[in-house]
Amino acid sequence: MKNTFIILVSFVFLTSAYAQRNYLKWEIISSPKFSSVRLFDANSTNNFWLLEQDGILFHYSNLKWKKFPVPQKKTLTGFHIGKIGKNRFIVTGYNSKWITKIYFFNNGKWTKDSLTIKNPINNIKVFNRNLIYLSGDWATFYRFSNGEWERIIPPFKNHFRIKAISDTEMWLGTRGEGIYKFNGKSFKKFKIENGIAPDIGSIIANDSGKITFTTSTKRVYSLQNNIFKLDTIRIIPPIQQKLGFIQTKNLGEKNLEITIPDKLGLNDFKSFGDSSFLLVSADNKIYKS
Repeated sequence: MKNTFIILVSFVFLTSAYAQRNYLKWEIISSPKFSSVRLFDANSTNNFWLLEQDGILFHYSNLKWKKFPVPQKKTLTGFHIGKIGKNRFIVTGYNSKWITKIYFFNNGKWTKDSLTIKNPINNIKVFNRNLIYLSGDWATFYRFSNGEWERIIPPFKNHFRIKAISDTEMWLGTRGEGIYKFNGKSFKKFKIENGIAPDIGSIIANDSGKITFTTSTKRVYSLQNNIFKLDTIRIIPPIQQKLGFIQTKNLGEKNLEITIPDKLGLNDFKSFGDSSFLLVSADNKIYKS
């Protein structure tokens, strides 16, 4: 492409008493050639962090890029990241033997943690710099508190997904072993209608605190009077690549829906309070509006 940037137009629909249509212009941000990246921390379209699948942090600020490779000999994959504070992160990755290693990043410098975990980690939840949870395959569950790691033994053995509402309310959905709530000290198992034990796909909490989960068979169950019952509500994922649009959180009393041109595709996005957006396209290019 000859030009240094390209302008692409998409439609914005604001759902209100009087529907209106506006236009956004998408401008590509000049960047290194990425293999596969995702946004994980962004203050604006001019200050954000990316994590590449090869374990390289990228920081974009004031029109300049800086990269910070995880100090490993390209033996790790499956990287996950959590934000601890300003320019402070925790990163995990596992090797060919499924052993997870942990690294802390603080203002441009890496520190390797002494803990190694014998299963892949697939989720990091940071409540603050002194309270971090790691969860992974085969009921792997660890807590970092006040500088020390502690292994937590859940009452199940399979893989699980976690939805953390607070440090005293974490929902754990398993593969065929039910759904549990963890309060930081103990686990409580909740009944599911008809006594079924489905493979739980995702756990969702809406603005009113209602807890819902989806199953691998695309059914939806909601917590009603301490029992999860089959629900008829439709869960719309925040990113719908096949339909070509993304749906953001409510902005005031209006829902904002952005149509992305098909040629862009969509890997990740971030919206800001000033109605600006960052978008990672399917070919790992970065766009702003």
